[in-house]
Amino acid sequence: MSRKPQISLPGQLVIRNLEKLRGERILLFDCADREVVAAIRGSLPTASVEEFFLEYPEYLAAGEGATFGAWFAPEKTFDCLVLFLPKSRPLIEMVFAMLSQCLEPGASVYVVGANDAGIKSATKHVRAAFGEIVSSDAARHCTVYEAKKEVAGPEVTLASFEHSFTYEGMPLKSFPGVFGLGRVDDGSKLLLKGMNVPSKGRVLDVGCGDGFLGAVLKLKSPALVLECVDSSALALEATRLTLEANGLEAKIYPSDAFSAVQGEFDLIISNPPFHAGVHTEYRVAERIIRDSIAHLRVGGRLRLVANSFLPYERILAETFGEYKAIARTASFKVLEAVRTS
Repeated sequence: MSRKPQISLPGQLVIRNLEKLRGERILLFDCADREVVAAIRGSLPTASVEEFFLEYPEYLAAGEGATFGAWFAPEKTFDCLVLFLPKSRPLIEMVFAMLSQCLEPGASVYVVGANDAGIKSATKHVRAAFGEIVSSDAARHCTVYEAKKEVAGPEVTLASFEHSFTYEGMPLKSFPGVFGLGRVDDGSKLLLKGMNVPSKGRVLDVGCGDGFLGAVLKLKSPALVLECVDSSALALEATRLTLEANGLEAKIYPSDAFSAVQGEFDLIISNPPFHAGVHTEYRVAERIIRDSIAHLRVGGRLRLVANSFLPYERILAETFGEYKAIARTASFKVLEAVRTS
């Protein structure tokens, strides 16, 4: 017997409030629960429903008709918005401003999220971007707020939220929701310290973020063939801008870890994420380690950096047989493994 998909707690709260939803042109932001989408379509059978995602895995799961990108600027407006609170708190202001521009005056807005993900502190952003909150409901450690689109905010674009900064004279670009946001983290610096950068060959940066790691390698060895992947549309755009600012070229594309990656590489580098919202989450990093060996040439290396407390050594040993601890500080460690056969 197949197991019924589990609906997220915020998704359950949306279903509980289905009778409140009204509209003929409904926009869903970051709704990863397919059961919730089906319930909304069933409750409002004559309405058109569009979905927008900043993350590639959720976009793939949504299927035909969904939109994936760093910015949403549709030609038409919507009269109802169901917005799942972004997991990254710096993203909230940007997402609210972006989606507010997609709504017609008087549109209904429903913002839902987990209490421990900051939904209650997001009320000021709801009022600033949309209008006064007219109702709310709370259950299952989540809250949903209903507001009406009354605020006509300033016109903004993705460029309005671009962060420009430098590291040792190298220009870098970033956006809210991209790891680091305006700084180079110490883990990435440690990964590069003392690294033997190949003079040529194929290099893959998995979870490229703002493109810092790939840009440094490409600057040191211009003959490298560089590919950069990330699940975040904002990270991909940040990487594109970083490489452009440094006069560099690479193949940049969305991928859920290695889902869209083809071929084998001489070097794979990664500073993998270990957070899902406010919670520690190892599954993405574990997938990167386990799947990397199939994308390395014999003699090719996987080099990654991790916080000191993360238990990646066992996974590396199970996958590669052997690994080396290249560098270590109180906060970070750099681990490397080689495909031997």
